[in-house]
Order: sequence, then C-alpha cells, then structure tokens
Amino acid sequence: MKKKVVTLVLAVSMVFTGCGRVETVATETEVFQSGEIQTPGTAQSETQTQEKETQTQETESPIKVEITSEHHEGASDESREDVKYTYEYEQPIVSISGNEEAQNAIQSDLDSYIDNFLNSLEQGDFGTVYVDGVETSYQDVEMHVLRADEQVISIMMTNEGYDGGAHGWFTIAYFNYFTTTGEKITFDKLGEGFRERAEQLVKVKAGQMQQEEQCFFDDYQNSISLVVLDGTEDRKEVFSKIYGDFTWSDTENDPMIPTFYITDTGFGFTSGQYVLQPYAGGIIDFTFTAADFGDTCTADIFTDKGALERTIEEEQIVAIENEITNQITAQEYETFTQTADAVDASGFDDFIQTMNQDFTGTWYDPEMKEAFRLTSQGAYVYIPYLDLYGDELYEWELIDRSAKGLCPELAIYINGRDSGPLAYYVAGYRDGYFWCNLQNQIFYKQ
Repeated sequence: MKKKVVTLVLAVSMVFTGCGRVETVATETEVFQSGEIQTPGTAQSETQTQEKETQTQETESPIKVEITSEHHEGASDESREDVKYTYEYEQPIVSISGNEEAQNAIQSDLDSYIDNFLNSLEQGDFGTVYVDGVETSYQDVEMHVLRADEQVISIMMTNEGYDGGAHGWFTIAYFNYFTTTGEKITFDKLGEGFRERAEQLVKVKAGQMQQEEQCFFDDYQNSISLVVLDGTEDRKEVFSKIYGDFTWSDTENDPMIPTFYITDTGFGFTSGQYVLQPYAGGIIDFTFTAADFGDTCTADIFTDKGALERTIEEEQIVAIENEITNQITAQEYETFTQTADAVDASGFDDFIQTMNQDFTGTWYDPEMKEAFRLTSQGAYVYIPYLDLYGDELYEWELIDRSAKGLCPELAIYINGRDSGPLAYYVAGYRDGYFWCNLQNQIFYKQ
C-alpha cells in the first residue's frame, strides 16, 4: 500500500516550561498510514505535490501514526537577553482502529521517551548563546516511521544537537512493536537464536567493510554486541564484558536502547557514533533480509519470507565463526612447545624469497614467550608481558624493504595504523621456523 502524508496548518501558541519563558510553539502533523514510509529527505517534496490528492482520499487502513512536531524558543536565564535555548521535538500519535488496548500500550511507551527528553531540558542548564546573531547551540528530536502495518510498527528517533566543542552529537533509537498486542518486539519474541544469528550477520558485513575500507576501530569486533540490542540487556553486564570493570555513573542501570529496526523485508542494525567506528565514520547501518535469518526468525511478520533473496551465504557465517576459534586461549598457549630438530638461523636469506613465503599459521618464541597466529583476516597476539592475551584481532602485513637493502618487516598493528607496529625483521625462513637477527629471536611453527 502507498504512503499517505497530510501536512496540517501550523499552529502558534504561548507556553511556559521549566527552562524559562518560552516564546513560541509551532506544531506540525504528518499522518502516516499503513505501508512503507519513504526517507525523510523526500517527504516534503512528495507532500507538496500530492497534498490535494491525499486530502481527498479515504483512510483504508486501521493503522495510523501521526508525527506532531513542536519548536520552542525561550530563555533559560531570563536575566540575560543574549542567552536563549531552542529545541524541537516530534511526537508520534498512534491510532489502531478496533484495538484500543494495543494502541494505548504503544502510545504510553512512546510518550515516556518524549517525557524523559522534556524533563532533561527542564532540569538542565540549557541555553543558546547568540554571538553577533549566530546561534551556537540547539537540540532537535525527530521521529520517522519505518514501518506501520497490521503486523509491526517500527519507529526511529534521532536526537541531534550542539552545545560547544569540536562537534555536536547525533544519536538514534528505535521502537518496535507488535501491532496486534502492543508488545515491544524483543529478540526472544522473534525467535530462538535470533540474537546470535544477528551478531553473526553483522560480523560478516563488518568484516567485509573493514577489509575494503578500513572504516572501523582495530578492535571493533569486541563491540559487535552493542550493535545488536533490543532493550532487555543488563547495561553493566554488557559494558563490563567489553571494557572491563570501572566506575559507573548513576545511569548504569538505565535500560539499553534498541539498535535494530524492522522493514517490510527484513531488519537493520545501527552502529552509532564511536561504537564500531570513529566520529568521522558517521552512522553505519547493517541491513539484512528476513531470509538471512533462516529458521532463527519464527515470528510471522513478513510476507513471502521464503521468496526473499539472502544477502549473506551460510558459508560466510561459518567462516566468521571459524575465525573466532582462531583466538589463542591461555590453555592453548601453555601447550606451545614445538621447535625444530636442526636450526640454521645464521645470516640472511634472499629477501625476495622470504617475501614469497607463507607466514600464516601459529608461531612461538620459547625464549621470549611470544606467540602470534597470522590469518587472512588478521593476527592474534599472545605476549603476557605486553598484556596481550590472544583475544583481539589486529591487522598485519609483511613489508618488502628490499629496495632499501633491508630484510622484510613483519608488522602487527596492535595500536592501529597510526602508531608504530609490533615489528619483527625477518632475516630468513625455513620450513617450521623463521628468525630475526636484530631481535635475536627464532619463531617456531606450532
């Protein structure tokens, strides 16, 4: 079914809030009826061209979501005329004809988030400073309907603002509900093993992107779970697993905000600012069809699920899971004893010949107690005196330095590309071992 959008006349009134005197409030309502909702960037132009037509059409669907927007401009400190604060927020109004119980459940949940936003404004020290007439801070909350039909209502909330510093902020939260019951959609309700499958799929696509574009942090794999959240997670448990124990703020028990949304054909998972990627990387979405989830998605919320094309093949998931097993555990590290019967580690081999050797595999220096595993996806390093315990994946490469008359450099980027690597200068290679004259080390293949 087609989307219908009706833009109503702006209304202006006088209101007062805890932030001080508010001068104007403008409200604008968009009505979204069941069917796929287009991106916000195209909504205005379509509204303008179709307004007359949509106003005369009758409502056929019992599912309707209105987005009401308000603009506030007032003074957080009435004693200073140069200090003002502006904010805008949008609020969804859900209508489910014939199912008031589900309608009220969804509306109550959505209202609570808007109330929290407004309460934070009233309790905070907000103000927009106008310097020579230029606004230096603001905050906007917008809502976008991603899906609204007889099975699912999925809404995206964006919170954007700036209050000084190098850059502003932009956060995204999602609200997903079963239309018939008003229940929040959680991973358990979607199917047994859904969460695990989602993490596997994100790992595959993130790995592909990292290989092609190097767009994520070096240790991004440790934070994949932050991209797959449904709001039922224990905040302290999630963050402690990733970052270890540290002092938590008073908000440590706040619920996690869902990072996934639902479309007509599948699911999307969002990596926000500083989750997997730096600020310059923006917001990254990982999208999948319902078919990608196979039997792990048992909820009846898609039409012709079996006819949808997969974007991730099963072999790719298996490969990712196999890659995880390539981590070096403490138990495995203790078993490293392999050496060579006869060792000739004197002098230098031909540099080009060394460059052509296959260095993938697990290597161990029994003297320095250093171990690393080199794979096509990266390197795992186990060096206790450097606090490296084989559980993180790093980039690595063998660098040809023969043009300078130097032997190859085996570089493992434990601190990222912008810092100096863990470097081994390979003088020669034999079946079962290689040696580094400068470091006086011999690594044996395990």
